[in-house]
Amino acid sequence: MSPVWEAKIRRYLPGISGAFSNLVIYNHTDLLRGNDYPRRMAEIAEKADAVIIDEAHHFRNQATSTYKKLFSMLEGKQVFC
Repeated sequence: MSPVWEAKIRRYLPGISGAFSNLVIYNHTDLLRGNDYPRRMAEIAEKADAVIIDEAHHFRNQATSTYKKLFSMLEGKQVFC
């Protein structure tokens, strides 16, 4: 998790993080990573109700793989940019 997000979450939402939280933070580069990330992204696509996209400028180009991957995950979700 990014240090910026960690500090803001601790300050404004102190009870939302920790071992029993349903909050997950990923970087835009995680969309195309290997190992267990494809499984994680599939789980998010299946279970998440809402997605917050910080630094949405990373997804401006519709021809990129990250844009296509993110767009396919967002169907039926509430999205905040």
